[in-house]
Amino acid sequence: MIKATVKDGGLEVEVPADWPEGTEVEVCPLATGIQDDSGMMSGEEIARTIAAMDLVEPKPK
Repeated sequence: MIKATVKDGGLEVEVPADWPEGTEVEVCPLATGIQDDSGMMSGEEIARTIAAMDLVEPKPK
């Protein structure tokens, strides 16, 4: 796996040295989980998240 950062309309990519020249890759953006530009979750998103967390069984010790 490689990671890339968008900068000045392009991608800055650090590629492992053992990947041969010409290797094709597929780049997909990571989802942030936040649907709007405010950076805040809506009350509905918070409620869904809490409901999903309540379904998770605790890990036995």
